[in-house]
Amino acid sequence: MNKLRIIYIVLFSVIFSSFYLIHFSLGSEADFYIVNVSPTQVKIGNIYILNITLKNLGTRYAVYLNSKLDPEDISPIDPIGPAKKYIGKAKESSETNYFGLIRQNEEIKISYPIKIKPNTPEGTYFIPLILNWKDNTLVPKMTTLFLNIFVEDINPIIEVEKVTPDSIKPGDDLNITLILTNKGEDIVKNVKLKVNTNITSILLPQTPNNIYLSELKPKEKYIIKMEFVTNENANPGIYSIPIVLEYKGNDGIIRQQNEIVAVKIKGMAKLNIAKKSTDPPLVKIGEPFTLILKIENIGKADAKGVKAYLQSCFSGDNTAYLGKIEKNDYANAIFTLFADRTQTKNKECKLKIIYEDDFGTKELNEPISIVIYPKQSQNGFIFIGIIMVIAIIAILKFKLKR
Repeated sequence: MNKLRIIYIVLFSVIFSSFYLIHFSLGSEADFYIVNVSPTQVKIGNIYILNITLKNLGTRYAVYLNSKLDPEDISPIDPIGPAKKYIGKAKESSETNYFGLIRQNEEIKISYPIKIKPNTPEGTYFIPLILNWKDNTLVPKMTTLFLNIFVEDINPIIEVEKVTPDSIKPGDDLNITLILTNKGEDIVKNVKLKVNTNITSILLPQTPNNIYLSELKPKEKYIIKMEFVTNENANPGIYSIPIVLEYKGNDGIIRQQNEIVAVKIKGMAKLNIAKKSTDPPLVKIGEPFTLILKIENIGKADAKGVKAYLQSCFSGDNTAYLGKIEKNDYANAIFTLFADRTQTKNKECKLKIIYEDDFGTKELNEPISIVIYPKQSQNGFIFIGIIMVIAIIAILKFKLKR
């Protein structure tokens, strides 16, 4: 009996230990985080040493760890040399026999010589760093970390001053003046300026889109005047016109600047009365009624703070607050009124609407005509009642005689 108990205890211990080990190994692995990145701000065209510090905050170690900096080349930062690096202490110098071991809570440092691509727009970029390793059971693992790096544009040699109107309306002519100034100490040559109006259908150029200058001396200015016609159906908003400036410096290097000209198009709201109705449909003297006016906005911008006033007309609530009426939308102005006994048959009123759009406060005045009907006479009903009473009395007398 004791032998059998010992066998059960051993089997249970083996099964429990196996389950624990499997569960522990499956549920635990290395987990890498970025501790530090330097530098985090770089300039276009320069070369840097990118230093990255990683830390294993997981519960297990990692082996055969390697990193790849932006292997798909989706960012403006290019590694100089191999994008793939092996990390950790190597058992042998040969990469085929490489064995990197990163323990729990261990920090590791990676360094990449990098170069910033020319003509990169200024801004913040997220650079992918891909890590590959094997866990304690030699199962392959992978994760992608992102480095937050700000790319700063170099100070341009040619300064571009833009002179534009504060705003225009759809259909207006647009005049833009560009003033090119050589802020450097040397002559720049083969200056080419290209205006890209293909990205938007609201602008039709009336002057050439491509300008060429053989040279621009230090401190020299060159003025470019451009003319456009805007589309009458253009929606209000701020539109960007990209401009590419290319030139060759005294060092023979061809440089490129990307400039943006912003154009603000203001829209005008346009309100009118689309429909008029009353409840009840027939307005009668001496009775209350409701006047409903459908106010629609057929303009190019929203009408804000819309108020409607019914003037010199009926007693009652002569003011309606409609608020905002978006373009291609409508709102109902509802007036609760009373037709006084002194009202004439056709009552002429004036509706005043006050609203705001991109150009300020506007006022609209429209005539409103309402027909007033007299009340139905009660004499007809009285006469019919008398006839019915006489008929009933005659019928009763006839039956009594029989």
